[in-house]
Amino acid sequence: MELLFFMRTLGFERNFHNVLKELGRRGHRVRIVYEKEGYFAERRVLRELSLEHPSITMDQLNLNKASGKKSYYSLAGNIRSAIDYLHYLDEQYEEALPVRHRVM
Repeated sequence: MELLFFMRTLGFERNFHNVLKELGRRGHRVRIVYEKEGYFAERRVLRELSLEHPSITMDQLNLNKASGKKSYYSLAGNIRSAIDYLHYLDEQYEEALPVRHRVM
């Protein structure tokens, strides 16, 4: 399996460390893309994880002026809105009309 993880900073790795380690142990290809490096300890932990499991790779997201940071955040916002939209289509929200109208 191939997985793509987006992290704003490498500090979020601590939330997924065990999952990433297990995916690496099982041989899944995991690419971690991050915006900001964070602290030295966070980079070190991920570097060690990559050395232990070569199927885990890391790349820093290059948000230069040409690509524009706004377009990245706009895309992220649209994806979150789409997920909210799909979430509130569930039957359990049939009666929650104000919430459904807000996301639709």
